[in-house]
Amino acid sequence: VRWAAVLANSGMAWTALAAEHTARWDDTVSWAGKRVGVVGSAASAVQAIPELAKTAAHLTVFQRTPNWMIPRNDQPVTDELKALMMSNLEAAAKIQDLNRNLIFENADGLTWHAFSFTDEGRAALTRQALDHLHDQVSDPELRAKLTPDYPVGCKRILICDDFYPTLQLPHVSLETDPIARVTPEGVEMKSGAHHAFDILVFATGFNTSDWRWSVDVQGPNETLNEAWAGGAEAHRGVTVAGFPNFFVLYGPNTNLGHNSITYMLEAQVGYVIDALDRMETGGLVTLQPRADIQSRYNEALQKELAETVWGDPACGQSWYKAADGKITQNWSRPAREFKEMLYELRLEEFETA
Repeated sequence: VRWAAVLANSGMAWTALAAEHTARWDDTVSWAGKRVGVVGSAASAVQAIPELAKTAAHLTVFQRTPNWMIPRNDQPVTDELKALMMSNLEAAAKIQDLNRNLIFENADGLTWHAFSFTDEGRAALTRQALDHLHDQVSDPELRAKLTPDYPVGCKRILICDDFYPTLQLPHVSLETDPIARVTPEGVEMKSGAHHAFDILVFATGFNTSDWRWSVDVQGPNETLNEAWAGGAEAHRGVTVAGFPNFFVLYGPNTNLGHNSITYMLEAQVGYVIDALDRMETGGLVTLQPRADIQSRYNEALQKELAETVWGDPACGQSWYKAADGKITQNWSRPAREFKEMLYELRLEEFETA
């Protein structure tokens, strides 16, 4: 949302600093000729910064933590290529299917090893990211500011071709000193330096770890927010003990760092449909996972996750896990194994009536 302007009495006159958050973008704002600051340099920021730099008079990027980044390798789809593909739709569809399978198999079979923390997987993905950085950034001082000091994969890996080149434009600067405060005119650093802006963009992400939903779910004995106060848990990521006939999509520990969330969601939808079919054919009124089964599932899951890159103490804090270190976001294995796990609902794991 475009904030009500940040106002303060400076002792001379009232001044206003307009502000935006990337989660609630105001398309009516004109950036042309403006002094723009962006707080953040991760997934949201790298999408916005190259576009903002095209029209801003000056753009300052405030980076707290550098990110591992690999190339997107986007290529234009020309009119000639579109015409060629339209001339043989069967071949075009087959090639597209093969390409999707290639992307999936590469991610699940090879890239996953960087997250399961094998030496080979970690080394290969680190080399890919460092090569991308060195190919696009020639200044050693800037490269040093953009090089992470934590293992690749423990925070979200960014896929981008135009962020590094944007930082090297003459009207773009990277600021890595800590921010002290936002002032009516801009941003003051802990060093005492001050940056004046017309518009300040907050690309500061979103809260993922406390799982407090804006619409709460009332179970027989407690609400879902109460049940998840100590850390969200579900059985196989889809059903929750104590909440009959309640199914979650993209629930606890169904996220990934390496492959397609759509694939994961499709597996969950299939699982829910199987559950509903079982209830209908069996004449069941309610279905919920047994608390002991859910507990054992999550204990085993957390043990597996502790062996991944997300559990590495060198990773520090990330949006994949809660403040106490519990990883509530990610699945602990390749995506294909998640689909295999949800292939069929095991009725013996549930309480039914």
